[in-house]
Amino acid sequence: MSGIFWGFFFVFLNFNLTFNGHVVNLLPTFVGYWILVRSMEALSGESELFGALRPFAVGMAVYTAILWVGDLLAITSSGPVSMLLGLFSTLVSLYIAWGVSRAVEDMERARGADLGAAGVRGAWIALAAGEALALLANAVAMLGLGAVVLGILGLVVALVGIVWYLVALWSSKARYEALHVGR
Repeated sequence: MSGIFWGFFFVFLNFNLTFNGHVVNLLPTFVGYWILVRSMEALSGESELFGALRPFAVGMAVYTAILWVGDLLAITSSGPVSMLLGLFSTLVSLYIAWGVSRAVEDMERARGADLGAAGVRGAWIALAAGEALALLANAVAMLGLGAVVLGILGLVVALVGIVWYLVALWSSKARYEALHVGR
């Protein structure tokens, strides 16, 4: 479970350095997906969902690695195709996060222990709501209708959702590890 937390930490948090048009993400998203892939392999015996989510994480690792190299070389674009790919990427990321919350529920049922699945699920709802608001604000802005307030609201809700989701995963990780220490 530790890898699940750290994987999402890298996926959801971005710290970029920009110089001469080149962007370097200090917490590369593809590293987060690679960590998720490895953790899903390790946890596949705990829930079948980890195995089902793994191909999505592999695809996102490859996709985000290509984007990272493109940003580094300053060759990525920001046109409509890029926006559609960004939307698809966001949806896949949310699907993976939702699947992890379901996998934690599976682990709770199998072990008969509280691993904080309700907290992870609630955090995912906030995360999805924030992403939806941010996407809506972006779409409204593209139409030239202005969406400053909606954009700020989406950003704040998305940030709260990200932090809440990471805290819920950390709590779930700690509970899972406590079960193994007790053995």
